[in-house]
Amino acid sequence: MCFHHRRALISQIVTMTATSESPAAIVQSMPPTISTAVPVALSARDPPGGCPTVPATPTARPVLCFQHCLREVHLLCLQLPATCPLCDKTVDRNRLLLSPSVIPSPFGPASASPCSVVIKPSKGSFLTSLTTSLDLHVGLTDSRGIVHEYDRRGLTVGAGDWRQCVTIPLSCGPNQSKAVDSNFWDYTLEVTENRQCWSRECYDGEDHNCFTFVLDFVRTLQLPGLSAVALNRTHFCQQVICPRMKSVARYVTLYRKLEADHIYVKKIV
Repeated sequence: MCFHHRRALISQIVTMTATSESPAAIVQSMPPTISTAVPVALSARDPPGGCPTVPATPTARPVLCFQHCLREVHLLCLQLPATCPLCDKTVDRNRLLLSPSVIPSPFGPASASPCSVVIKPSKGSFLTSLTTSLDLHVGLTDSRGIVHEYDRRGLTVGAGDWRQCVTIPLSCGPNQSKAVDSNFWDYTLEVTENRQCWSRECYDGEDHNCFTFVLDFVRTLQLPGLSAVALNRTHFCQQVICPRMKSVARYVTLYRKLEADHIYVKKIV
């Protein structure tokens, strides 16, 4: 994009309830009021100067989930505590009701998600920078996981740091359940990039930016349902980007809670 948050497209984080012992369900059940991680608001405007190259982002610690003395309670942390907050007894790795497991992170390298839309902050990382004023940058991966992006430098391929980003694979077929043919994806990407409108001179942070490039590609891809959505920036954000960003906001909320309080107690419903 970069999405400069002038027009809110997410008004709230949807609160969900964990109904199983699955660690992945914990993130879905996080209430939106436990930290400063607020819903992401999106628009299609770049910050002045375009999307700069982002410095390397340090790897975040994994979020751990375990049970100590009660099976109906999950304990979440970034590092196992010395004592249990429920019974105040020593936490022994060999005597846990449920051994520590890692809650899946929504962030990962673009190289692991070929044929996808990829999103990252223009500056900083999601874990440190996610607020309503965060500028986001968007690009596309080809069938080899190499990122193609458009910003003030013009069109670049494999030039940025996309090791910690959010990926959104696009699909086709009934119920959008079938992966796009990788050869067709690469061909469409080549067709899009061959248009004479992705130079540095054509770049405009307000009207012709990284989001413009992605939408043009999606329209050219001509996937049933998605191509029509890509005709409108707001609709594309609402239907494709926002659902993914909700899970990102929940995870960031949890992570910041753990950084501040060290442990989070979650009762299983």
